[in-house]
Amino acid sequence: MKKIFQKMPLLISVLFLAFSCFAFVFIYRETNKNNVVGEEASLNFAKEQKRRDDIKSVDVFMKSIKNDQVLTENHFTTGSGVVSFLDNIEGLAPKVSADAKISSIEILSGDSSGLVVEVKVTGGFGSIYKFLNLLENSPYELDFISMNINITEKTKKSKIHEWEGDFKMKLLSFIQ
Repeated sequence: MKKIFQKMPLLISVLFLAFSCFAFVFIYRETNKNNVVGEEASLNFAKEQKRRDDIKSVDVFMKSIKNDQVLTENHFTTGSGVVSFLDNIEGLAPKVSADAKISSIEILSGDSSGLVVEVKVTGGFGSIYKFLNLLENSPYELDFISMNINITEKTKKSKIHEWEGDFKMKLLSFIQ
């Protein structure tokens, strides 16, 4: 029986070694599988992050050109945008303490297509001059056909002369 007891620790040691080797191989394979899955997940995350960054950069670009887009759309006036153009012209007068009224509108067709607008402005000379500057600096492309600035009668309440300006202009950036 003494020989069995001497062989028993050796047998237990061999069995433990075999079990340890099996466990080591099993854990090694599982770790490798997890590494592969982790690398794939990392690549997918990087692709998704790049896609999101691209979307954000496009969004920032779209916001940055939004102002330019509005300016471009305001530069050209379509048939339906004539009212806003006329409101814009009349809206310039109060900014310079003048009074403006659209006296005539004509839509040209053919080779010289465009929109001809005649505006009557009343106020002080400085107000009429500032109104003319605002028209020239407006976002619309205007060609002045004629201008006539006259002095009118003195008002009874003040000693300041009232001036009247007639401006006839063609809107070149008009699209029918």
